[in-house]
Amino acid sequence: MNAMHDYVIRMTPDELPPATAFWSATLYDTENGFFIPNDRRKYSVGENTGMRLNADGGIAIHIAAEAVVKPGVVLDAENGPIQIDGGTVLEPNAVIVGPCYIGPRSIIRAGTSIRGDTSIGPVCKVGGEIEASIIHGYTNKQHDGFLGHSYLGQWINLGADTVTSDLKNTYGTIRAMINGVGVETGRHFVGSIIGDHAKTGIGTILPTGCIVGAGSNVFTQRAVPKFVPSFAWLTDAGMTHYRIEKAINIARTVMARRDVHLSDAEKGLIEYVAKAAREVEAAGWA
Repeated sequence: MNAMHDYVIRMTPDELPPATAFWSATLYDTENGFFIPNDRRKYSVGENTGMRLNADGGIAIHIAAEAVVKPGVVLDAENGPIQIDGGTVLEPNAVIVGPCYIGPRSIIRAGTSIRGDTSIGPVCKVGGEIEASIIHGYTNKQHDGFLGHSYLGQWINLGADTVTSDLKNTYGTIRAMINGVGVETGRHFVGSIIGDHAKTGIGTILPTGCIVGAGSNVFTQRAVPKFVPSFAWLTDAGMTHYRIEKAINIARTVMARRDVHLSDAEKGLIEYVAKAAREVEAAGWA
């Protein structure tokens, strides 16, 4: 077993150990054979450890790493619950306001401010200031910068000091641009919607109601348009098409850093999305 993963051992009534007295399952460190230390000082489960049978008479043993909460962390659940899954690390002086969910094996950097209505998926690295946003798994936003009222897919990387605007200076409702067509959201707070595998450079400023397509790269100090098509390569020199072969190679490298293999099916999906986006989002290049 590996602490990077959670495990469940299930046994039906017929599969329970054939012990005449009592039995237990004990977790040891594979390096030295010692018990694995934990704050609860609980090293085994069994008939004499308060175990409860399932409704069918079987058992399910869950094995997961515990969250690590460093000194100075503030968990404010006055306005809503906070759920922190196993293996997550909250570094010193992070402030988390509920309601908030943080998925397993994520890292919340020191001094991070997470306001309410935020959900963070598994294996994310998060820092800076975040409010009312959804961040899916394996996405990194671990540096300073504000992310508000935004929706982020998987495998995204936001460069240091990337900032999203989520409120107009006029305090009016926000219009989003999709393929060159304005869409009224009817909302006063809308940040950015960013697709899987997209990336921003250092100091990127995303306008109110910005949509950044899947696989796109935004590396410009100039004004970012409100709609960036999928698999676009946007720099100070302008916007060009991102070569799909390069996008796949980088995706494979990024995923391998998290011990995730880019399957043939996922590769095919990236190729399909890139091809479909050329047609569906054609007006967005105008």
